[in-house]
Amino acid sequence: MTGTPPTPPSGSEFDPTKPDIARTYRALQQWGKRDALPADRHAAAELMRKIPGADQVMQENKAVLVRMTRFAVRRGHTQFVDIGAGTPATYDARLPELPNLMEVAADIRPERRWVSVDVNPVVLAHLRVLDRDGVSTLEGDVRDLEGIFNDIEGQNLLDLGKPVVVVLGAVIHFIDDHEAAKVVPYLMRRLSPGSMVLFTHVTSTGRDPQMVAAGKAAYEALVAPIWVRSQEEIAVLLDGLTLHPPGLVRTIAWDPDETTDLASTEAPHFLAAAGDF
Repeated sequence: MTGTPPTPPSGSEFDPTKPDIARTYRALQQWGKRDALPADRHAAAELMRKIPGADQVMQENKAVLVRMTRFAVRRGHTQFVDIGAGTPATYDARLPELPNLMEVAADIRPERRWVSVDVNPVVLAHLRVLDRDGVSTLEGDVRDLEGIFNDIEGQNLLDLGKPVVVVLGAVIHFIDDHEAAKVVPYLMRRLSPGSMVLFTHVTSTGRDPQMVAAGKAAYEALVAPIWVRSQEEIAVLLDGLTLHPPGLVRTIAWDPDETTDLASTEAPHFLAAAGDF
C-alpha cells in the first residue's frame, strides 16, 4: 500500500448503460431492485438465470454482516470503517429491508463513529446523505488502504490510537491475489491492538467446480472480474487474525439467528469470519 492511486476499479466511473458491482449487488436483493438501473436489473436477471439462488446468497451476506456488526458492538467497539460499503438501504414499508450496518451499531452504542468508504460515485452520493451523528463518508479504494487511513486520520474521523473495526464485506474477491494478500498485514501494522476485521468472501469450496466456473464466467461477462477462492486460500488472507468462533464458515453458519435459513441454496456461497489482532 503505497498511497499511489491504483487503476480505477469497476464502478468508479458512472456509466448508466453498464452494470456495476454495487448496483448489481443491490439488484440481486429483493429490496434493492428499485434502486438499480435497467442495466443492473438485466445483469441481475441473467445472473439469476445462470446461477439459481444467487439472490438468496447475496441477502444472507448482508444478514451475516448485520450479525457480525452487533457482535463487535456488544464487545465494546465504537469505531468502525466499512470499506466497499455499497449502496445504503432506502427503506420502504411495503418491502422490509435489513438495516444499514451503521444503524445496527447505533442502536446499541449511539456514540459510535462510523466511516463508510467506496469508489462508486453513485454509492458515495447515497452514503453522503447519511453523514450525521458520527457517520462520515470517504472516497477510497481497498487497494489503497494507506490513502484511506491517512484521510481518516487527517480529518480526525476516527481515533486510530484506539481499536477500530474494519468491515470488509464482499469486497476482497474483487481484487487480485497480490493485492488481497496485502490487506490484513497492512491493517495489523496501521491499527491499534484490539482492532477487529469483519470479513465475507465468495468461495468455491464445497461447490461443483463446473457450477463455480460457470458462475464466475457469467459474473465476469456481465459485471466485473471476480476471484472465487477456496476456503484454504481465503484462510491464508486472514493469517495473523485470531478468529472468533465458529471461525471461517459459511455465512449461514456464523452465529445464526431465527431469521437464518439453514437450508439455504446450493449456489456458490460466501464464507464469513470475525477476527482480532
